[in-house]
Amino acid sequence: MLDKPPIAQTAAQTTAIIRLAIPREAMQTAMGPGRGELMAAIAAPISSAGRVTAGHLPAATVARTVYHRPLIR
Repeated sequence: MLDKPPIAQTAAQTTAIIRLAIPREAMQTAMGPGRGELMAAIAAPISSAGRVTAGHLPAATVARTVYHRPLIR
């Protein structure tokens, strides 16, 4: 079940990005090293290193919601 999404304004955010184009079956082997690279790069301030590039998300108007899954008994 989804709540009615409130509309909110977000602030600009700094990001760390690794762009990958890999087949689905390679995701398990690519995600671990990529996560490690991102975690190493997110010391403040974020700096580009290896495959990691610094970027940003602009301020935006967004709809936010929370999914409530049914209880499994």
